[in-house]
Amino acid sequence: MRELHYRCQSGGRWRADPKGSVLARITCRNVSASRPIIALRRGDMQHSDNRARLYRTRLIAAISILAGSLHLPATAGPTADQDLSLCTDKVANHTIRIANCSMVLTAGDLSDNARGAALYNRGQAYLAQGQAEKALDDFNAALEIAPDSEDLLLNRAATLRKLGQYEAAIADYDR
Repeated sequence: MRELHYRCQSGGRWRADPKGSVLARITCRNVSASRPIIALRRGDMQHSDNRARLYRTRLIAAISILAGSLHLPATAGPTADQDLSLCTDKVANHTIRIANCSMVLTAGDLSDNARGAALYNRGQAYLAQGQAEKALDDFNAALEIAPDSEDLLLNRAATLRKLGQYEAAIADYDR
């Protein structure tokens, strides 16, 4: 079989050498135009065999990855500290923050400070979504852990004010 040598011309197209015939035009970039780049045989441009070879290679790679992963030890997923960092992320979507904080709180292996931080952050996310009742529940639970926290008192007061409970809000502001 005769080989066809292609090189990149100044117009950015692959062209056959004068001795061969053009099988296809393909754009090229950042390639030296002075040297042959690809050596093709007739029939290499037919994709049916190459496609089967490509899919076979992908299948073998997927099977080997799956077989290798079966021997790995099972883990419970991210640690509570990693989940807590997702919960305290201020730029995250509020729905995602609520889900992450809820996941951290249901894990149950948190210190009191971490539990209070998760409740506070979930309460802020609820408040940002306009769910003041749920935010109030979280702020109340967090205040049981840290009763002297100024941030918690201010957020609870703002939540009580949104709910129309003005006297309770004033009591939190005065505290």
